[in-house]
Amino acid sequence: MNRALILLAIASVAVGLLLGGIIVFVLFIYRRKITISSSIGDPHLAGRVGIVTVPFDYRSKGKISLQIEGSTREMIAVTDQPYAFSPGDQALVIQVHNTQAWVIPASYLEADFSD
Repeated sequence: MNRALILLAIASVAVGLLLGGIIVFVLFIYRRKITISSSIGDPHLAGRVGIVTVPFDYRSKGKISLQIEGSTREMIAVTDQPYAFSPGDQALVIQVHNTQAWVIPASYLEADFSD
């Protein structure tokens, strides 16, 4: 009976190691197919609207939060417009230069068609 228990324990450990190895292999293959890029280039950011998280104006730097491919990315934001951005304001990204987003107020895009 002791011999049967020992064989059962060895078989259980072997099956556990085999199944664990298969799971690790599948996860390894799955993760290789996922591409993660924290340095998304200019073409992907220009034209996007972000939310101001740290206030700024043309004399200072702030921070905006952008939704990119299902994830949130925060960037340093600067502007040359005479506008004081407050937290919660929408900012349109015009270009990205040296990891800084140059923005204008998204409200500048709203045209007055009441003529």
